[in-house]
Amino acid sequence: MTVVASIASAAIALLILSSLIQIATGKTVLDRLLATALAAANALVLLMLLGFVFDRVSFFGDIGLAYALLAFLFPIAFARYLEAEGDKDRGGSGSLTPDDEGGGP
Repeated sequence: MTVVASIASAAIALLILSSLIQIATGKTVLDRLLATALAAANALVLLMLLGFVFDRVSFFGDIGLAYALLAFLFPIAFARYLEAEGDKDRGGSGSLTPDDEGGGP
């Protein structure tokens, strides 16, 4: 079983490495953001595989759950930041309130 886990871990590590290369050489910010999310998903799979190998799935599962929540929230927060910066560049106030969208009296 450890041979299969070793091969799977090596394959996942290569996927993470390819994501890191895309993060470093991505043409746009969104390419890099997508590569970051992909690397986080692959790292989560690797973490769960390690939990399976060490027979501590519940321990690694708890860590993986916390990591997955952070990995899910990071792209959302970063996209909102980029949206607010774009509003500032276009002359808006940068806030995301409804009255900035033109709806209202």
